[in-house]
Amino acid sequence: MPALTHIALGLAALLATQPAPACPPLVGSWHVADVTPPAVAADRWFGDDKLQHFTMSFAATSFAFATARSIGVGEPAAPAGAAAALVAGIAKEVWDVRGGGSFSLRDLVWDAAGILAGYALARSGH
Repeated sequence: MPALTHIALGLAALLATQPAPACPPLVGSWHVADVTPPAVAADRWFGDDKLQHFTMSFAATSFAFATARSIGVGEPAAPAGAAAALVAGIAKEVWDVRGGGSFSLRDLVWDAAGILAGYALARSGH
């Protein structure tokens, strides 16, 4: 396995063992005395959150690819970049669940789209 994949898997394992950060109450949306936060918005297919997942996955794939190439990984650099971004996306969903949120398959679909775009760009230079 490429070194970047090992690093990404280690990061995912570390994130899974860390307690999720407490979210401060939103000013004006609910009072500190309330024990129930506002309802979580429906997990939609399109929106700012999905654009962020696509963009960050694209960037993570590109960054990991460029890093792998700069340290001399060679041909496996593009798959290593994709693997690192995939592990980061899954780790983010695990982090959300540990923080009281929900696991979003739709977020992972947008992560995969960003990873594929980044992978295609990385492979286009060969």
